[in-house]
Amino acid sequence: MLLTLSEFAAYLSRCREEKFPRLFVLGHAAPDGDAVISSLFEGWRLTLQGELAVPVVQADALPREVAWLLGSSAPLVLTAAEADMTHPDSRFVLTDHHHDPLRQRQVVAVVDHHPPATDLTGVDVCIRPVGATTTLVAQQLEQQGYTFDDGVARLLLGGVLLDTDGLSPRKATAEDLTLAQRLSALCGEPTTAFYDTLQAQLLSETDVAVLYRRDYRTYFDRNGVPLLGFAILKVWDTTLPSLAEIRRLLAADLRDSGCVACVAKVMPYTADGGRGQQVCLAAGEGGDLVLTALCQMEGAGAERTAPDTLLIPPTCPQWGRKRYAAHLLPLLEKEA
Repeated sequence: MLLTLSEFAAYLSRCREEKFPRLFVLGHAAPDGDAVISSLFEGWRLTLQGELAVPVVQADALPREVAWLLGSSAPLVLTAAEADMTHPDSRFVLTDHHHDPLRQRQVVAVVDHHPPATDLTGVDVCIRPVGATTTLVAQQLEQQGYTFDDGVARLLLGGVLLDTDGLSPRKATAEDLTLAQRLSALCGEPTTAFYDTLQAQLLSETDVAVLYRRDYRTYFDRNGVPLLGFAILKVWDTTLPSLAEIRRLLAADLRDSGCVACVAKVMPYTADGGRGQQVCLAAGEGGDLVLTALCQMEGAGAERTAPDTLLIPPTCPQWGRKRYAAHLLPLLEKEA
């Protein structure tokens, strides 16, 4: 069965019109492209199986690059402020994350590409270590006999590219690459050029608070206790954010999250597609431990320039957040 962009828009319109839905699909609370696209298509997939599943973006507005990708469908997407998810009988499906401290007892299913850190007994789980949750959702649709028109393929491809940094070898698996090739052939978008356009939209954001929350993850211990808050701020090297403002956001984050440490990593991009010098700021009881560990991981060239600041030049390995977290969480558990 062919899934079309017009049918996708009709599905989102139906979700807006439904007054009392009982099944919701949520990406994480700092929605990026993968979280939004995977939630929209997992909601549609479940609805095609018979029960209306309403995707909700847990933010006041869509990220700039996601709104651009969705185009005319963007205004149809529900945000948390517009959806009443307070009914005790509501059920939740989580995509691109597997822990929701407010609703965990009502979670019935999870689709994620992050290793589980909480007990998911009794939950319908699809978790595999691919580069993007959108890959898992698209694969499930294909396995159920669905095919995609050019518009739907383009949206799915955008979700995969945004979470794999354009199919970077560090992030993309063979499954992501194979799916992206199929989607690219269907929609006619060359993956490199399409990602460059998406990335330009993403980097055009300059509001520091939006940047801080847009690509943010909370990491928990096995008991669901928050250990590490980690924000990544992707910007052009010509529009670097205020470090004083980031420090203020870190302090507020530390207070509100209860984490042992909160980290913000500024990732500047150059006009030729390269990376500038990265800056890591940390706050909390575990902040010094975190920066010491990151400095050791990055090796020669990484430098502590202040108690809360680490500079990482482009010559360092510049490991991704997943690798950082895997190394940091055991250390922070001991600290806690």
